[in-house]
Amino acid sequence: MPKSKTVSQYLGNARGAFKKALLSVLLQRFSKKDAFETAIDELGQECIYCGDKNAILQPDLLWPAEIGGLFIAGNVVPACPSCNSERGNKKWTEYIVQSNRVTSKKTENEIKELTVRIKKYMKNHNQEKEPQLLTVITEEETRIINDVNILLNAITQGFRAKIDMPQEKNVIFRDCGDMFDELIRTANRYLIAVRH
Repeated sequence: MPKSKTVSQYLGNARGAFKKALLSVLLQRFSKKDAFETAIDELGQECIYCGDKNAILQPDLLWPAEIGGLFIAGNVVPACPSCNSERGNKKWTEYIVQSNRVTSKKTENEIKELTVRIKKYMKNHNQEKEPQLLTVITEEETRIINDVNILLNAITQGFRAKIDMPQEKNVIFRDCGDMFDELIRTANRYLIAVRH
């Protein structure tokens, strides 16, 4: 039976998902709609990692958005849902080797050939160099990300205080419950209800 998650894990996952969504929105202006189709045309109609030809393929970013990886040809590859999920934040080069240790599907030469194939695909689209997030987003967007991080931490700590589950470590906000109430009051003051 799987272990149940702690409140901290649930809240951490929620904060992480929101930050990822925010970054995706900021990077979307650089996205190319045909990037996934280009990847399939050039790499084939199969999972780049395990070779599954029957899976419903999903786009996977070789360089993750967290470091400035964009949804563009050379950075998007086709992946099956299992590999896409298992890879998580691992570097694609590490994941290829690690997943093969578990499945033993590929020989050492096949792993080398796959690595060379992916690197060639990346190079053909000028994506071989690791991106830097700060060269992609503006200073104002960086400030917004930092402000959102502060708000998410404040909301999390305030929520924990309101449900009487304070954090065990020192928190960076005083009077978390009062702060949570003030955040809600302030948001309500600026909220415009649209009625149909």
